[in-house]
Amino acid sequence: MMRTDYNEAISAYTKAIMKDGDYAEAYYNRGLAKVMSYRLLQGCEDLKRSLQMGYEVAEEVITGFCGS
Repeated sequence: MMRTDYNEAISAYTKAIMKDGDYAEAYYNRGLAKVMSYRLLQGCEDLKRSLQMGYEVAEEVITGFCGS
């Protein structure tokens, strides 16, 4: 994701989530990659899911990008 290859990052985080559906940080990172690639609604869904799973870092990002 740091190389701005967001599609590759999304694919990698999706694979991680498929292996471990409780991996909140993967949802967070995939959400960021989606937001950065102009898929705001999908990204916000992932970010909110990571917050629901207890990844509190997501709260500030959700407020900034998703408005709630």
